[in-house]
Amino acid sequence: MGQVSLTGYEVRRRLRFCYLKWRTEMHRELVIGYLDALAPELEVYGWRCVPTYRPEVIVVQQPLLRVYGEHGAVTMVNVMAVPGGRWGFHEAAYGWSGFLFPCEGDIKDAAKGIDRFLRGRCAELRA
Repeated sequence: MGQVSLTGYEVRRRLRFCYLKWRTEMHRELVIGYLDALAPELEVYGWRCVPTYRPEVIVVQQPLLRVYGEHGAVTMVNVMAVPGGRWGFHEAAYGWSGFLFPCEGDIKDAAKGIDRFLRGRCAELRA
């Protein structure tokens, strides 16, 4: 039959998504800087972090920080642009819906919040 036209809301939503994706891709060095700052802070809490964004190791489209616990991989963390010109740490498997903590402010607070999330994740995996 006929195609349904996009509403103004749907158009704005798709444009916002494209803009955030573009910002994330264009500011790769900023994203890597946030992940480099997060890794040693998470290691203080006992997590082992492996960066997978160094071009000499492997070329990836999206910089990821693999986080390992006692019993193997727990999750992968990435940095993505969020509305309002800000940045946030996200669980890579869930994209923008996997928001963990904002990048702005003290990186120690972000590591503490992500540590709480990871400990909860490990408890779920053991149960």
